[in-house]
Formats: sequence, structure tokens, C-alpha cells
Amino acid sequence: MSAPEAVKRSKNHLLLMLLLAGLVMLGGPYLLAWQALMPPLRPHAWVVLALAFSGIVIKSLLAMLMGGDFRYDKAGYDMAILSFGGVLTCAALQLVSEEDLYAGLDAISFLKFMSALGVSAKWQHTALLFFLMVVSLAVTLFCALGVADTEKGKPNPLWTAFGMAFGLGLLGAYALAMIAKG
Repeated sequence: MSAPEAVKRSKNHLLLMLLLAGLVMLGGPYLLAWQALMPPLRPHAWVVLALAFSGIVIKSLLAMLMGGDFRYDKAGYDMAILSFGGVLTCAALQLVSEEDLYAGLDAISFLKFMSALGVSAKWQHTALLFFLMVVSLAVTLFCALGVADTEKGKPNPLWTAFGMAFGLGLLGAYALAMIAKG
């Protein structure tokens, strides 16, 4: 069974989602730095963020080209699974490295709670990345269940909204991990 016509959207909705994702991924870190919640970004941080965002744009455009329409439930799933894969890679690199690859996470003020673990900064950051990985996997599962319900003809707008919100939040967290790489 395919999704009901009521959940299928036009390319304008895709552009809206990409605008929101761009604001979160590209603007979020700069906003946090401007509010002194983290130190100023390195001069070329925008390149890393722009390349990561361009991957999301390409993936989203190809998905719309293949499916012929845009769906918010699938977009939330896509953002969650992309974040999961990215954070999984970050955690794997951190785990096998001799040094702390994500030393920049120390400077993000709202992550100071990790020091309560009482272990080295490297292991605090490893734990944070694994926590983010588990959260992104849980959100991916949550979104997958929403997509499955929609495919069965039982869409849940609240479920879709939460999936989109958490998917965008995960993209923001992934963006912070990318630019915090030491």
C-alpha cells in the first residue's frame, strides 16, 4: 500500500525542509558562537558544514526525483539515519584514535556535564558520541515506525512533526560534532 495523497507534498515543501535544515546545520553553530555558548568557529568551518549540507540537499533532491513527491515523515527518517551514520563514523574514529579527535567539544558550554563522568576528556567525548549515536538510532526507529504507519494509510501528523523536529535536532548535533573535531 502506498501513502495517502494527503501526506504527499510538492517541491515547495522540500525547499522549506531544506531551508530549515540549512538554518540548523549552517546557522546553528554560528548562532551558538555568537551567543558565547561555544567559542568562535574556525575560519573554514563553513566549508565542512556546507559540504555536509550539500550531501543532504543532493540526497533530498534525488529522493524527490525518484518518488515524485516530498513527505515530511520520510524527510525526518532521512535526517535521523544520515545523522546516525555520521555520528557512528565519528564515534568509530574516536574509539580507535590514540588522541582525542573531538577536543573542541570541551568548549561547548552546555556539554560541560560530561565532566561529571570523572574520566579523561577523550573518553567523555567518546561516551557523548556513543550517546548521540544511540539517540539517533532511537529517533531513526521512531521515524521508521511513522513511515510504516503512513505507508499503511494511517498517517499521524504529531508523529511526523516530532520526527522532523528530532531529525533537525540530530542534524544540528552532528554539525557540532563535525566542527568540534580537534
